Amino acid sequence: GEHNDHCHTAIISYAPFVVKIEKDRILLSFDIYWICEEEATRSCVKKYSDTLHDWGFDVDFLFLLVPIAEMGNVCKEIVALLDKHTVVVDACSVKIFPVKIMKKILANNQPIIGTHPLFGPDSVKRLGLSGREIAVCPVRRAQTQMQNLEKLLRKLKLKIIKTTPAEHDKQMAASQALVHFLGRGLARLKLKPQKISTPDFQS
Repeated sequence: GEHNDHCHTAIISYAPFVVKIEKDRILLSFDIYWICEEEATRSCVKKYSDTLHDWGFDVDFLFLLVPIAEMGNVCKEIVALLDKHTVVVDACSVKIFPVKIMKKILANNQPIIGTHPLFGPDSVKRLGLSGREIAVCPVRRAQTQMQNLEKLLRKLKLKIIKTTPAEHDKQMAASQALVHFLGRGLARLKLKPQKISTPDFQS
């Protein structure tokens, strides 16, 4: 907790996702993590909840790196085990819905912070992790908890964009609509590879 300079962190995630981010060396910042097999998040949480309970469930941040469809199930499995000081952090690509689920299922005083890494494994492979952006939506948290999360993210060399769930989803909807619109238009052009071009054109 806040009594210690070192933040204890844990992850609940699916195996395929963890493998991807482990390649990017992100997991070096975390103390413990559970790897769930695909489509088995609930049984995974049940299986490993005793381990985390023995560990004291004394983690400062618990990252739920699971598909949005599993968010409610995972929250139901961990709600009785969570320490009141543990900040639950999601990383879904939309924010209003998962934040609503966490607020509804978790305790009324459970600290919650929503995040959305604005990058994927492909962009990290191409451009590196340093300087990539992550949207952060403070929902319920103490100032020191927010500062500790920012320190953790800066350790990963990520650029933090503070926002609200509503503003995040509004801007993401606009940007995604533009990307899909342009993508469909460019697909119709049937562009061919050429010798003289920039890397952006080739990709």
